[in-house]
Amino acid sequence: MNTREKLIAVEEAKTSKTEARECRLNDAKVHFFGENIALVYGSESSIRKASDRKEYTRSLVWTDTWLKRNGSWQIVAVQDMRTDCK
Repeated sequence: MNTREKLIAVEEAKTSKTEARECRLNDAKVHFFGENIALVYGSESSIRKASDRKEYTRSLVWTDTWLKRNGSWQIVAVQDMRTDCK
């Protein structure tokens, strides 16, 4: 991640008013471990607009860990990592 991308990431964390469009789920896979644990992982991208109104593409790879408790699935851990856009 270059300096500009780091500054954008910090800016996004400070405000919830980030505009996004063309949000795409590129890939998602699910692996079950028994009847009560599932890992879902994949990638996504979106075009976002920074406070300076310049648009940029943000790509993420992510992993969600799900646990089935009392008959309901709940996310118990999440990991997101920004990647270079292709």
